Amino acid sequence: MSVKYNFKTKRNSTESDTQARFFAWLLKNYPELRLLCFAVPNGGSRHVLEAINLKKSGVTPGIPDVYCAISRGEFHGLFIEFKAGRNKLTDAQKMMFEKFSKAGYKCEVCYSLEDAVNVFVDYVEGKVNEQNR
Repeated sequence: MSVKYNFKTKRNSTESDTQARFFAWLLKNYPELRLLCFAVPNGGSRHVLEAINLKKSGVTPGIPDVYCAISRGEFHGLFIEFKAGRNKLTDAQKMMFEKFSKAGYKCEVCYSLEDAVNVFVDYVEGKVNEQNR
């Protein structure tokens, strides 16, 4: 990645903390693109009836945390999955990353705010290519 943003890493940051910090950064630095990027509230613990209704409504396992509906180059948009600590992609997430990649979307896993910002900036500035898929 060519652009490097350095942020103090918060110890024991959760995935949701990092995601919230990313959206705060996005609003400050790219306000014109903020509404094109949104969270996909796909995970978390829920009451059984709520989970059943969400599944009927189209909630799908493995969908990344954030979608940016911004096309660049050969990519139709950018998906970001936030992870913390030693967490890795689940099998469902790996499958969705593969499906989205084959369909022309950029998919990235980010373990810090710095990772997410650098991925986003490189993406919107067109500094990604087929090899980064």
